[in-house]
Amino acid sequence: MASTLRGRQQNAQRIAYDWHGGQWSPLYSFASTGGIVHSAEHQAGILREIDSIPEAAKDAELAALRAYIASVIPPAS
Repeated sequence: MASTLRGRQQNAQRIAYDWHGGQWSPLYSFASTGGIVHSAEHQAGILREIDSIPEAAKDAELAALRAYIASVIPPAS
């Protein structure tokens, strides 16, 4: 099970690298730190960024990334 979870995390990280909005974006932060959602605020920022991508409604990879990010329980602040 851990290897499946790690595989999903790595896939999400790869998709985030493909779609991030630049070095300071929440998606870039997620990708560049090993696929980690750092807080509830970070999670919300990632979801907003995904939702702002015009192709998000039609792209299966972005839908999978959004579902993965939404399922992550961020650490308590």
